[in-house]
Amino acid sequence: MTRSVRDSDFVPIVCTPRYAAKAIANEGGVGFEGSVIAGSILTSGATQNKFIPLLRAGTPAESIPLFRLNRLYIDFKEEFAFAAEAEHLARHMCNRPSEVPPPIGDAGALAQPDDALRGEQPRRWIVVAGTGNRDRLPKGVEKLCVDVGHLLATSGFGLVTGGWPGVDRAVSQAFAASVQSARLPLDNFLTQVVERSWTPPFKRGRIIPVPSGEAEYIEAVKRADAAVLIGGLGGTYRTGEYMRAAGKPVFPISQTGGDAARFFARMSGKWYDGWIPSISKQQYFALEKPPVSTPKFVLHLLEHWAEQLAPTTDNLSGTAPKL
Repeated sequence: MTRSVRDSDFVPIVCTPRYAAKAIANEGGVGFEGSVIAGSILTSGATQNKFIPLLRAGTPAESIPLFRLNRLYIDFKEEFAFAAEAEHLARHMCNRPSEVPPPIGDAGALAQPDDALRGEQPRRWIVVAGTGNRDRLPKGVEKLCVDVGHLLATSGFGLVTGGWPGVDRAVSQAFAASVQSARLPLDNFLTQVVERSWTPPFKRGRIIPVPSGEAEYIEAVKRADAAVLIGGLGGTYRTGEYMRAAGKPVFPISQTGGDAARFFARMSGKWYDGWIPSISKQQYFALEKPPVSTPKFVLHLLEHWAEQLAPTTDNLSGTAPKL
């Protein structure tokens, strides 16, 4: 068993409540297998995507052993969705994302994938918060989210989201496609802080389950160095306020309306010199009517801000943990 786990490229784990109970109790072959997997996760950085829980019965909390609960899992409980989830599994193992962002033209001075994505850790973590719409986003907002996700990835930033449909989904999908096209471990670049009873519509990257309520905001803010706000219906504004209280920069795209516009208007009366290192009031308030296309201008400000900062070593504020 030890040799098989060591020599395999992937180890799908069929998860049920009984399996989890035996793993937690360290019972029989399941218990030994769990020990081998846990040891491999702790000692080898190459196992980020290797062990894949396949949820066959029960809830994630009931069926997935604790040493895998905060990772990607694939939901095989519903027969009608079996084929789609099997494709999800195959695409994960073959590194073939289902969606690739469309080209967005010349990014000017922004870093290109070969330059920014050479390392396996992000330079800084950016939380993107926005409208959690279960319906499809308006075409213009969807395109903006795709551009933001692509530019964050090609500039070497890490992405934190709340795992909601709408903005979170659109940005995460575009971001993941760019990271995976560079053949880098997505778990090291994408973190989704998700309410523990909720299954995110985009089930990739590192999944962090948290209790409902304030923990959703607090955990995301702890893991981010800066925020980008896109639209929003209440929660996005709260994310901005938590970030501001933590002394971290917030870049609202006010043209998308909602919370982003509200937060931008609030900052017009709250600005003070030095709030965002290397960003002047004139530069910040150009966000209302950026002189170039909106996503590129936001990334230009993020680049300018990040260049002035010393490298970070804190796992909760800038560097992805190496498991």
